Amino acid sequence: MQDKLLLLSEKQAITASAASTYYMDENGLTNTGKPLICETVVNTAFTGTAGSTLTVAVQVSATSDFTSFDTLAVSAPIPLASLTAGKQILVAIPHNFGKTKVYTRAYYTASTAFTAGAVTTVIAPDVFTNHD
Repeated sequence: MQDKLLLLSEKQAITASAASTYYMDENGLTNTGKPLICETVVNTAFTGTAGSTLTVAVQVSATSDFTSFDTLAVSAPIPLASLTAGKQILVAIPHNFGKTKVYTRAYYTASTAFTAGAVTTVIAPDVFTNHD
């Protein structure tokens, strides 16, 4: 089961660097101390220039427009050849996230433009396995 309030992207096409479609509004809540992850799953395989990579970052902000934000954690660059359907990209979220920033989003950085690719990203207390 997936909580829609923890959904940051749902089959979002990524052809260039972009923020997640949705953001999480923590409304002053803080992490209870349980480990959380940002889990991104590739829904549609990425295509593009050989050597291209994708990174996934977790960003927090005091405002929903993210004009000023902090990056909590970033994945390692994932090479194009590994961005196949079903690929999971996990980013651990530090326990102190959200203490002063109430909005959380994912940010996808493409080293060069992709011609295709889509992802679903959720914030989860553990690895989420049902992506339908």
